[in-house]
Amino acid sequence: MQGRRKFFEIIFSSRSEKLYKTKANGVGRFHRNSPLKYVRLSSGRLDIHLVILEDKMKIILVLLATVALSASNLQLVSEWNTFKRRHNKQYKPMEDVMRKNNYYRNKERIASHNFLYNQGVFNFKLGINQFADWTEQEFYNIFQSAPSTSYTYHNTTDRWIGGSFSKDTYGWKERDKRQATKYFSKDWRTERAVNPIRDQTVLGKSQCNAGWAFATVAALEAHDSKYPSGLQQFSEQNLIDCISREIGCGGMTPRNGFEYVLDKGNINKLSKYPYEGGAKECRYDEEDYGTSGIQIVNVMPMNEDQLLETVAEEGVVVVGFDPLNFSFMFYASGIYDERRCKQGISNQLHYMNIVGFEDDPEAGKYWIVRNSFGTSWGESGYMRVPRDANICGIAYQPIYLIV
Repeated sequence: MQGRRKFFEIIFSSRSEKLYKTKANGVGRFHRNSPLKYVRLSSGRLDIHLVILEDKMKIILVLLATVALSASNLQLVSEWNTFKRRHNKQYKPMEDVMRKNNYYRNKERIASHNFLYNQGVFNFKLGINQFADWTEQEFYNIFQSAPSTSYTYHNTTDRWIGGSFSKDTYGWKERDKRQATKYFSKDWRTERAVNPIRDQTVLGKSQCNAGWAFATVAALEAHDSKYPSGLQQFSEQNLIDCISREIGCGGMTPRNGFEYVLDKGNINKLSKYPYEGGAKECRYDEEDYGTSGIQIVNVMPMNEDQLLETVAEEGVVVVGFDPLNFSFMFYASGIYDERRCKQGISNQLHYMNIVGFEDDPEAGKYWIVRNSFGTSWGESGYMRVPRDANICGIAYQPIYLIV
């Protein structure tokens, strides 16, 4: 056989005329006049060598199948297939190659971080979750359309607490910051005020920027648990569809959600209006009664003593957070003391809930934060964030509800 041999990883379809090769710069097709004389095909379990012999009148394809994958490659393939089954992901052949490469790259970066964690450089670990086959930019794209929002200080639906603003007619009250020192731990999960973790990404298949709706609903559910009806489950999809279908997945704020509920005096139950991972036509049912009346209260920005007392005495609080970090994408456990994230209000692109706090002799003081990425993310859907450091802007604009 004459000619130079070249090696490519390719995908071989059932039709002989569709023989694709993958290269760094894209996808191409082999034609009869292809200069390639030798191609190596990785099928997952077998290496199939296609020897292309040129003749004046025809091309002869000779397929020689040999078992050639190493044990490590077999393990990676098995791991990739297990990941897809676990997260219910299915791809066409070409996309499968791309997603698999994303998975391998993310796995290597996670391993590099965890090596430094084991050396004591970081206080938190990273791990494989539903985003492992995404690029970092795909994850960031979820949040890019989120608007920055500043709260007005005097609003007929709001109250302020904290002690730095002049008293107004809407129920502002001052609390003694020294009282915060008497609180050592609180966890509203143990008091039937918090429902199981839900997943706005639908196992990594949705890029709907719905964190604002999930944080709103978690606060409403915690607020409503104080009534005789007890802990219920409300509909995030109701908020996404009915406030504004055009931007429901474009990143609104919990304030939008609370004001919608104030206006309607209600929100539908999750069982009647389940989450679908995207904005749909509004199907609000006035007869499906959900929550009781609410009043919005803002905690003073950058006042973590005040925030501590609020969580201890009032309940679950909504907070903004900067999510644009690889470490946030793959957070798995530990104290998330990520110093590379930003603290400004324009960086509050994701919303979560503080459901408690702890003063631990070993781990230090931290917030217990509920996310909406499912239980494969973080510590079964939660994360721990250091207190008194405004990590990722967590103390910039807290908001909660009162009965």
